[in-house]
Amino acid sequence: MKGISDLRFFIEEEISKKRAVILAQNTTEPEALAAALWEFILLNEEPISWRATWFMEHLAAENKEFVRPYLNAIVEAFPNFKYDGQRRSSLKILLMFPITDFDYAKMLNYCFDLILSHEAPVAVRMFSMTMLLEIVKQEPELKPELKESLEFIIPHAQKGLLSAARKTLRALERV
Repeated sequence: MKGISDLRFFIEEEISKKRAVILAQNTTEPEALAAALWEFILLNEEPISWRATWFMEHLAAENKEFVRPYLNAIVEAFPNFKYDGQRRSSLKILLMFPITDFDYAKMLNYCFDLILSHEAPVAVRMFSMTMLLEIVKQEPELKPELKESLEFIIPHAQKGLLSAARKTLRALERV
């Protein structure tokens, strides 16, 4: 790709894992690619922002070191993301790293709000549970709060969310 407009066209044209892997593996300047993707993410425009986050997630899957410089920026920008795809892929990116690599304390309230939200999609709520579980491993005094929140959502949870909540509760017993 010759420039940012080519990258934007590539992202907006079609989204597929194959294209994400091709982009990540064929870039000669992965740091510049990560920087360009980050700029698209911050635009908060449909569909470029959630797609750029998705491509950044796949760039991280290929080599997370290219995304590491953005971890705290992701945390800072997280409450301003307008699209569920941005939140979902951002959580997945953060979960690729030890939580001590970023300001996980800021993610605490965001994730509790998301797991308790009826508007948040199941996938975002499930990744929020996983993030909270990782935080509890670092801060065990939060275990009762997470347990209580999970027990609160279980009676009204859809199948996928119910399964994730029960799985997280089982994992909490081992913390």
